[in-house]
Amino acid sequence: MKKITHFLQILMLFGWMNSASQNLDQSIIKELNHGTFEVYDDKNNKICVVYRKNNFQLEKYRNVKKFNIVSFKPSQGIYYLKTYLPKYKADTVTYAVKYKKIDHNTYTFSANPAFLKMQFNSTGTMLKTSNDISEKATIFFNNLKNPD
Repeated sequence: MKKITHFLQILMLFGWMNSASQNLDQSIIKELNHGTFEVYDDKNNKICVVYRKNNFQLEKYRNVKKFNIVSFKPSQGIYYLKTYLPKYKADTVTYAVKYKKIDHNTYTFSANPAFLKMQFNSTGTMLKTSNDISEKATIFFNNLKNPD
């Protein structure tokens, strides 16, 4: 009986730890779902500015006039990202992106193809610069249909 009680205590501890980790994931997801972000590669070079709202991500790269449109869906602490209107075959790949909060508004990320056996990994940092979104991006978001 003592072994069963000990086993149940350990099981409850793992359940509590799993619940705490899911709560952390949910808080990160809430922070990452909406706002303006700067994305940096693993060498700290700024890649783009990202605006997020309503399961869409608009990516604005330097020297490119148009937004790149990406739909995203968070699930169990992982974001699944795919190009909204793919133009090329490579754009049809869905990426699984894992984030880890390292500071108040700073997150590291690791992105891999979600459903393909490819040896590709992209890492970097994402900095949330604002909870607000630019007027131009807001107008663009209002014209998009939800991917779900």
